[in-house]
Amino acid sequence: MLRNDMVDALATWQGLAVDADRRDELLARLRTDEVFCREFAEALWTLAMLRVVQAPEPRWLSLSEELGLCGVEEDGSVDEGAEEAIMAEVRRKPHRIRLSLPWRTFAMVAAGVLALFLWFLFIAKGRNTEKMGITEVLPSERKLAVLAGESGAVWESDPLIAGGNWVRPGSHRLLAGSDTLLFFNGIRVRLQAPLEFSLVNEGTVSCHRGAMRVTVANGAAGFRVNVPFGVVTDLGTDFAVSVGADDATRVAVMEGTVELGIRQQEDDGIRLISMAPGEAVEVSATGNTQPASTNGVPPPPDSSLLPLKLPDAYADLILAGKPRHYWRLDRMENGKIPDVTGRGNPLLSLGPLAVSADGGGRHSLRLSGKGGVRSQHPWRLRTDGAALELWFASEGNQQSSLVGMATRELDSRHFAMLSHNSYLSEAAPRSQMLNTVRFLTRWPIDVRGGVNLFSEPVIGPYSWHHVVIQIKGRRMELHVDGMPVKVATADPLPKTIDAFLTLGFAHTMGRDGLIEGLPDRFLIGRIAEVAVYDRVLSPKEIRQRLGK
Repeated sequence: MLRNDMVDALATWQGLAVDADRRDELLARLRTDEVFCREFAEALWTLAMLRVVQAPEPRWLSLSEELGLCGVEEDGSVDEGAEEAIMAEVRRKPHRIRLSLPWRTFAMVAAGVLALFLWFLFIAKGRNTEKMGITEVLPSERKLAVLAGESGAVWESDPLIAGGNWVRPGSHRLLAGSDTLLFFNGIRVRLQAPLEFSLVNEGTVSCHRGAMRVTVANGAAGFRVNVPFGVVTDLGTDFAVSVGADDATRVAVMEGTVELGIRQQEDDGIRLISMAPGEAVEVSATGNTQPASTNGVPPPPDSSLLPLKLPDAYADLILAGKPRHYWRLDRMENGKIPDVTGRGNPLLSLGPLAVSADGGGRHSLRLSGKGGVRSQHPWRLRTDGAALELWFASEGNQQSSLVGMATRELDSRHFAMLSHNSYLSEAAPRSQMLNTVRFLTRWPIDVRGGVNLFSEPVIGPYSWHHVVIQIKGRRMELHVDGMPVKVATADPLPKTIDAFLTLGFAHTMGRDGLIEGLPDRFLIGRIAEVAVYDRVLSPKEIRQRLGK
C-alpha cells in the first residue's frame, strides 16, 4: 500500500480539497483493493476513537471503574502505576467491557455515521460510476465465469451475481434450454437442460445430474469435471459428460484426450484411465466400466468470434483526437497497412496474416499464430504524455504479445510491452495467472526486469477487448474495457524515445545472446483500430471509444 493513497483518502474523508480525478482513482481502488479498503475502514475507526479519548472530560476514572482496577484515590486522582495497570488490562484478550449508556449511544452514532459513509462511498458513488459507463469490478475470487446468455435457457433461480453476467459460485439447476459457461482461460462448457451442476473454481465444475460438453482453448489444459465416480480431467480436449439418476456416468471424447480418475470403493486408491478421440465409456456409481456410444452428446459450444461493435463514426472520433499515427487494420495494400493520418508510417507484414471480416462483417487483421506487423518508421514517444490504444480478440490462451516497443528494429530488448497473458511469477497473485492483460515498462532497455501492471481477468477468447496504455512522466496507466484504471510508477525514462512498434508478436533473444532475435509469442486472433498519441487520453475519451 502506498502511503500517499491512504493520506489522500483520509484527507478526502476529512473534507479537504482533493482533485476530482484523484478522488475517482481512490474510489476505484476502494472498490477493487480489499486490503486497502479494510485498512481505510480501520483508520477511520481509529480516528473516531482518538476523538473520544481527546475529549475534555477525563476518562481514566470511568475506565478504571468499569474494569474494576485498583489505584484510584478517594479524590479521583490516579495512583502511581495505575495507568500501566489499566493499559495492561485493556490489552488482555479476551475482555468484555460493559459500556454505560452514554458510551453505548456514542458507539451507535459512530457506527451509524461510518455505515452511512460506506453506503455513500460504495453505493451512491457506484451508481454514479455506472452512469459514466464504467463496469463495477467484482472481487477476483467471485469472478470465475460468465454465461453467454443464450435464448431459451430457463433457470430454477437466478444464477448470476448482481451487477453483471458473472455466474455465482455454488450449485445451479438449468430447467430448460441450453446455455454456455465461459471461463477466463477460454474454456467453454455447453450446459444442456435438465442439468444440476456446481461452479467450483476457475478450473472445476461438478456435474450432479444431466449433460454438459467441454471445449478447451489452446494452452488451457487441466480443466476438471467432478462426477459421482471421481473426476474427469482434460488434457487438451473436446469431451462430453452425462450423469444419470442412478449416478451412472458416460464420458465421450471427440478430440484430444481425457483422464478418468475412478475412486476405488474398497480403499483409498484411484484408478486412472486414459481416453482417446472417438472413445466413450460408461462408469457406474461403484466404478465399474463398460464401452458406450458417442451418440446423443450435447452439441459443442459456439466458438465463433463475437463481432466488434464500435460506436458510429468511430474513425472520425479517433481522428478528432489528433493521433500521431492511426492504423484501422481494415485493409492491406501490397503487404502494407496504411497510416490513415497521412503521416506515412505504414505497418509492414511479417509472416502469414490476412485482413478479413469477423462475424459482424467488420474487417480487421487476422493473425494465425505465425505472423504479425511492424511499423516502417519509429513513433517518437514523448514521455511527458503518450498513449496507445487498440482492440484485440484472442482465440487461444497462450502467452502472446499485443504490442512491443524497442529502440531498434528486430530488437529483443523492449522498453515497453503489452501482452495478453497467462503470466507466471512468484510475486504475482494467482488471479494474474488467469486471462489478464499485462503492461510492462523498463529502463534501461533489457530483456528482463521492469515494472508490470496487470488488468483484472478478461473474458476470452473469442471476445473483443479495448486497451489503452499511457505514460506521463513516471506514471504508467493500464485501461481495459472500462475497468478501474491500474496505475504504477515506472523507472525514470528519457524525455523522448524513438519506438519501433510490433503488433501481434515480439522478438526474443537470439542464439548466443544476439540482440536481433527471433519472432515469438505470436497472437492467435485479431487486432483492430490501433492509434498512438503524443498526449494521454482523458477518462471521457476512453469511455467514448467504448460507446459509453
